Amino acid sequence: MQPVHVLLTGAIRIGKSTALRRAVSLLGTTPGGFVTWFPDQDASYRQLLLGAVDGSDRGCVAAETKAGNPPQCHHAAFDTLGATLLREASEKPLIVMDECGRFEAGAMAFQREVLRCLEGDVPVLGVVRHLGQPSWLDSLTSHPNVEVVVVTQENRDRIPQWLVRHFAPLLAVHDVESARTYSGPESADFLPSFAQNELK
Repeated sequence: MQPVHVLLTGAIRIGKSTALRRAVSLLGTTPGGFVTWFPDQDASYRQLLLGAVDGSDRGCVAAETKAGNPPQCHHAAFDTLGATLLREASEKPLIVMDECGRFEAGAMAFQREVLRCLEGDVPVLGVVRHLGQPSWLDSLTSHPNVEVVVVTQENRDRIPQWLVRHFAPLLAVHDVESARTYSGPESADFLPSFAQNELK
């Protein structure tokens, strides 16, 4: 049986999140789940923002990085807001996780919700950061319900249509051929509106 869920991985800035957003737009569905994002900031200090994928006002700072220092991870942000967004997403036709990475390593409640989603029937489309070393992400990429797709420069333009073909039957989207050409949000537009206030 073909795995229901798909996790994209690959090099940093190769286009994983872009492929995910394009596929969601083409599918024409309203997903639940979460998105994380580094706004454009001074490289010496950056904030990782966590918010709802639907662009609502719920969001918070989930981690901070300062040049020369280990990252400060706010595990409570993932264990509260992140876990809540995943629980609520179970009522949606599609669950988006963008992305799962190193900052959630100590967020055990969040990790349990991620695994619960992968055990469920609601299709999951996510992004997993490639760490190159053993981590909690191994339990996701090795899950029997998951197909891992490596995004490269050579295949990244074809990935969105492949995702549409995979997920359309699961979402009961029958009119895939007439799906609109992608003109959806850029990365920052996927962030909840709180993000703008956080940076002012």
